[in-house]
Amino acid sequence: DPIEPVEPIETLLAFPNAMGAGAYTTGGRGQSVYHVINLNDSGAGSLRDALSQPNRNIVFDVSGIINITSILTILNNTTIAGQTAPEGGITIDGGRIYTGSTIDNVIVRYIRFRGGIDDTDIFAGGATSMQFANGATNIIYDHCSFSFGGEQAMSMYGGVTYLSVYDNITVQRCILAESKKGSLWGSSYDPRDDETPEGNPVDTPQKSYSFINNIMYNTRYRVPNITGDNSDIDVVNNIIYGIKIGGRLSQISGEIRLNHIGNYIDYRSQTGDTRVHLIRDDFPPEYIYTSGNKYLTTGTSDPLIITEDTMNADNRQAYRWFVGDRWGEYIGDGYFNSTQKPLEGESFTILTADETFTDVTSDSGANASLNADGTVISGNDVLDTEWLRRMVADESVAALDINPIAMAVPSITSLSRPEGFYVSNPHIPEAYLIANGLPQNATVHNDLNATGYTQLEVYLNQVDA
Repeated sequence: DPIEPVEPIETLLAFPNAMGAGAYTTGGRGQSVYHVINLNDSGAGSLRDALSQPNRNIVFDVSGIINITSILTILNNTTIAGQTAPEGGITIDGGRIYTGSTIDNVIVRYIRFRGGIDDTDIFAGGATSMQFANGATNIIYDHCSFSFGGEQAMSMYGGVTYLSVYDNITVQRCILAESKKGSLWGSSYDPRDDETPEGNPVDTPQKSYSFINNIMYNTRYRVPNITGDNSDIDVVNNIIYGIKIGGRLSQISGEIRLNHIGNYIDYRSQTGDTRVHLIRDDFPPEYIYTSGNKYLTTGTSDPLIITEDTMNADNRQAYRWFVGDRWGEYIGDGYFNSTQKPLEGESFTILTADETFTDVTSDSGANASLNADGTVISGNDVLDTEWLRRMVADESVAALDINPIAMAVPSITSLSRPEGFYVSNPHIPEAYLIANGLPQNATVHNDLNATGYTQLEVYLNQVDA
């Protein structure tokens, strides 16, 4: 039976290493716990069954690849703790994660999403591997991998009314790779042409999202695209590597306030063109603060509008008009702030672009699993490992081949938790209870630790140590 939720503590982070706008998300804190015990597409013990109800902590007693045959949807007040899977972790293949209704309060950690290319119900060439498409609030994705999207690797984008709000969202230490495009953020709704049902002008609420310490590898563009109204956005300390510029690095639309800081952007030898960051001249930003971004254009087959040296000397020069007679022209000093706006949500130390490359390539993607005693097994799957190796080795990337055969997911040895893993408590391993001197009873998982986390969360958070 569901347990009464623990009252959230406003200043308590989703987990100790949470950063940015979504850092105070509570997810399934204090709610019931569902164990995924098989890799089946549906039925008792499956991930689909786990996601069929809101208000859950989802843990995994099995590792391997879950091949889904239809859309999976995530519901409100949910924590998906992929770090609980045995060695090998969890990969979702065969289809996509898609939520078409407004979603609130979700924590997702250490999961690989690789099924978009196989889902052709929307696009003949496949769909986005993970998308919230009609508003999302209080969301944090941490140490996840998104790849093989026939459209984007992952997106939080869509909605055509002022009710489609994207707010308090963080994506951190994730890998977005080998997809047709990178990521879309924000609502597609344009508030200038709308009114409330009562006929009043729309007063859109302030919104915030953070894209921090991520990798975008071998994708075409949208790294990421940002759309919104009255929004505060941080795109900080990310790596963009091997971009085939079919359109642009990023398109920025709407009255947003943007920090774009310390990102490492390496075009590699993919086909370049004349585009960099492009701004819609009919819906420009309120202001952009851009500093410390490093652009590397060696090997691009076509020259960019401006030189690498010019962009690195003054990051503002990488922003150009997108459409109309001014296409390709510098947007002008008036759209830039000379000082950084405050970071959204939980603050963090901003690194240089070179520091970012070293830091993020050493810790990103679904790279950890918990042992029974709370110690951690580290390691990415073979795909993420190879992509990271190529980046560190400074290798060029092959042209992206977007089809299900080329984007096949390698096998993963499936392991299950042994008998006796759980004894006195059904959700925390006995070895961990003993090692940490915790009460050996059936309810200790929802007892509050001195830090404010439940004891189940403290066990899950050993990956943060």
